Amino acid sequence: MSKKLKISGPATGAGIVISTVDPYQPQPPDHEKRQRFMKGAGRLIGQLEQERGTEHAQPKREALEKLGEVHNELLIFEELIAQKLPDHVSPAANKAGKALFKLLGRDCFETEAQAAAWARKSLPLTAAWKAAERDATERGRANRDHQRVRRDFWERAAALAGGVTRHSSVGGCLDLGRAIDEVLLAGRWA
Repeated sequence: MSKKLKISGPATGAGIVISTVDPYQPQPPDHEKRQRFMKGAGRLIGQLEQERGTEHAQPKREALEKLGEVHNELLIFEELIAQKLPDHVSPAANKAGKALFKLLGRDCFETEAQAAAWARKSLPLTAAWKAAERDATERGRANRDHQRVRRDFWERAAALAGGVTRHSSVGGCLDLGRAIDEVLLAGRWA
């Protein structure tokens, strides 16, 4: 159960309000949270359009479309990150172990597996390690880009939420966290 704690401020309600998160309640995955946000933003934009007209809601709709494009880009990054990296070193070590065992035989190694283990530990296997390094660098680049695009998504989401919510001001100040929560709540409706 979450608790709210007000730290300071006048009786009008301004001040710092801290809402604790219940650690026992599982949080939805980020992609599901983004989809829920876009669904809720679409609903709130629809309400805004009914109340104030199409021309007032049009910039919000355009912002939601751009947010959808960023969400699709994030899905591509997440799919790329979820793929398992290929193992380049083990096949090269096994191939070198077979060649060593065939060449040197039982004089040096008891089994082919022992020769492969020695090849993995002692031989440079340069091409395999370079391929593994190239894959790891690409994965790191994808992770970095994913975090950058994710941050961009939530910054755009906060700006959009501030423009479509009604109950997100506290003491005359716009609370973007509360605005995002309101949009996420609107996205939960069936």
